[in-house]
Amino acid sequence: MIINYCDEMNLLSDDNKSLMDRACEIAFEHETGISKAPVEISVTIVDADEIREINAEYRGIDKSTDVLSFPQYADSE
Repeated sequence: MIINYCDEMNLLSDDNKSLMDRACEIAFEHETGISKAPVEISVTIVDADEIREINAEYRGIDKSTDVLSFPQYADSE
């Protein structure tokens, strides 16, 4: 499993990064039942203003939120 972090504002401490690494591993194992599979997760750390902008752009909801997730591949319909 590869986990990429984008944290341009240095908001993520090393301890929190370790916790996020483990949370991703546990979630993936629970979801698939596979602990070692080729998967890549990208995590972008942003402040409340930036996540509000992203939420408004992609979901039409003009307020901040805790988490947004996006699939790697969109349906081709």
